[in-house]
Amino acid sequence: MSEALLDHLEVGVVLLDAQQRIQLWNTWLVRHAGIEESTARNALLSDVFPEVRDSRLQRAIDAALTQRMASLLSPGLNAPLLRLYQRPVDRRVDLRMRQLIHIVPLKGAEGCLIQITDVTASARREDQLRTQSTELRDRTYRDTLTGIGNRRKFDETINMEFRRALRGNTVLSLLMIDIDHFKAYNDSFGHPAGDVCLKMVAKALADGLRDSGDQIARYGGEEFAVVLPATDGAGACLVAERLRTQVEAALATDRHRPVTISVGVGTMHPGAGSTADSLISGADMALYQAKADGRNRVAYFNLDDGNLATLA
Repeated sequence: MSEALLDHLEVGVVLLDAQQRIQLWNTWLVRHAGIEESTARNALLSDVFPEVRDSRLQRAIDAALTQRMASLLSPGLNAPLLRLYQRPVDRRVDLRMRQLIHIVPLKGAEGCLIQITDVTASARREDQLRTQSTELRDRTYRDTLTGIGNRRKFDETINMEFRRALRGNTVLSLLMIDIDHFKAYNDSFGHPAGDVCLKMVAKALADGLRDSGDQIARYGGEEFAVVLPATDGAGACLVAERLRTQVEAALATDRHRPVTISVGVGTMHPGAGSTADSLISGADMALYQAKADGRNRVAYFNLDDGNLATLA
């Protein structure tokens, strides 16, 4: 293919000899690299593009020259490497074009051909689609009022963690949390105040979780759930009591009246015949016990031995 024809291609074409010196540098590269053909010719590629040194592109070039191996460097797996820009203004902020780079050994001669395609537009569309997909998934699993996980997220999480605990023969705990006297609060102060209360409780609960995989969700109405993977009864009760006191402190100055929560803790080692619903029922039973014993407290039910107790 003649150099004149190569200059009309809408891709960058570089021809390297065995010493990795540039023997061909087409007009596309002059335009997008800002380097004249007379400057590039016979120069080492790594001198023209210092960023090539010790890069994946350099390793691909070495493989083409020594092993006659072709390579493809995609923008999905590689950050924009070469200093190539769609517009002159992009150069000032180093906004490089997204690049698809082919490296092909020459047939019947020592050297390799590098073809660079500008895939910025398609890469941006893919980025937008990924962002939209993430946002859609986020909306699907997030409670719109409180910003934490919703019931659908909880159902998926508890079943996933139950299966994981069953496979690994590990313990799993669940907290079921209810805002004390919330119906009376709503009736007395109105739904807008109730919504503010729900958001404040959700924030206090989320802020009180450990960074170890604990996951919170709004179970429904004024009820919340916290899944505690690989957490035994003692550990779950410590988390529950910390959350209880944190909510009590955070909402002690509520402009209407202090707000407290009751917490039911369920713990089990999943085994044959047991289900995630068993753990939910156990935590619900403990929550009922906490409310029956006066609210603003934690009760615990161990499904392995049937022990039900309220923390003092």
